[in-house]
Amino acid sequence: MKTQASVAPAPDSAHKPPTQSQRILAAEEKAGECFDALLSLVQDSALRENRELHEVERGVLEQLLRLGRTLVELFVAEKGPGRVGEREAISPAGEALPYHSIKVRRSYLSIFGSIAIPRAYYWKPGAKKGWCPLDAELNLPEQRYSYLLQEWGTLLGVDGSFEKVTARLDTLIGVKVWSQGVRTVGRSAGSAVQAFYEQKPPPNPSEEGELLVATLDGKGVPIRPAEPRERRLRLRSGEKPNKKKEAVVSAVYSVDRYVRTPDDVIREISDLGFVVKPDPAPPPRPRPQGKRVRATLLGKDAAFAEARLS
Repeated sequence: MKTQASVAPAPDSAHKPPTQSQRILAAEEKAGECFDALLSLVQDSALRENRELHEVERGVLEQLLRLGRTLVELFVAEKGPGRVGEREAISPAGEALPYHSIKVRRSYLSIFGSIAIPRAYYWKPGAKKGWCPLDAELNLPEQRYSYLLQEWGTLLGVDGSFEKVTARLDTLIGVKVWSQGVRTVGRSAGSAVQAFYEQKPPPNPSEEGELLVATLDGKGVPIRPAEPRERRLRLRSGEKPNKKKEAVVSAVYSVDRYVRTPDDVIREISDLGFVVKPDPAPPPRPRPQGKRVRATLLGKDAAFAEARLS
């Protein structure tokens, strides 16, 4: 019985890549050119061109984004490819792997645009997988999107469609992100919530408030059905549209007491129902400590269970 031999991964390109010194020098020269262009834009707009302020503002932002991309490329060049051994290195799995080649990650998408990251690759025939030490050193994401870009996409996506997220990122910073990628990032962020809370240390007892507070609230959110419903002009008697599902948000925190007298409460409400500043002004309210906020679509029982665990 014949067995298939291991095949080494093909090099990323046939031509010889530039050295680290060449990459550093090129990035430094490019950064200087970007900065000179930025100064020229401002000076020419003020002295020789009849440009409006908002046009200059937009032009400055575009130049700053170009400069930011160049500076990130300079950082990557300064770090080098991450060679930890000239001949071989020990992988996290404890396996001795010889140096194979330089692999270039061309799919790293930052808020400034796509950036190539050359990485030293260690591999040998028969190994389950190769290893790039620089991946762990730089904490490169598994997906092509940088963690900062993922954060921005998630923040923009909590109150809008994925298509709007891609359009806003393109308008604001000129980075084109696939809407399906935004969806994938959002799902990954949601699946990491539990692990995020579990790795956080418990609140410091000396900083905890006197009272433990737990609060829950529900809100109906539109849900896209898994299967299209039968089209009918009107619902049957007693039938509900079933277009929404309750999202329950829970918050658990500690806080010190805030004692008020009946007179304090009365002074806060005017005869017309407006909240007014008490006289004399009371001390500031105690701030919540160790606040943990969770949300779930699994119902009130699941929300109460999460609140108890918090």
